[in-house]
Amino acid sequence: MRIRVVIISVIGIVIIGGTIISTIIQIECKSCGGDGKVECLDCQGIGAVVGEPVWVECACKGKDTICIICGGRGGYYHIPIKVCETCEDRGAKTCTWCDGSGKVMANEIFLKFLRIK
Repeated sequence: MRIRVVIISVIGIVIIGGTIISTIIQIECKSCGGDGKVECLDCQGIGAVVGEPVWVECACKGKDTICIICGGRGGYYHIPIKVCETCEDRGAKTCTWCDGSGKVMANEIFLKFLRIK
């Protein structure tokens, strides 16, 4: 007895010996929850990366005790913020599991056993 295997690509039916054993279906991607995007790990979804504080010298150089910029300390800390290069300021990246579609292919197995003689 010959066994015939027919697979219809993408979404289809798997047939062996004239018996349907499986269908290929689309289900929601568990990685992105069906959204097609995942949060960027480099910026935690805010689209920007916060750098280390940098000491910047004030124009008054600490000579003005009532300076509204530094308060007489001679400088202040500046926290640089730059656009996240990984997600390009979007805060999210395209899901690699579903390639941004939000759906993945899966086999739905019917509870049938083949009896080949």
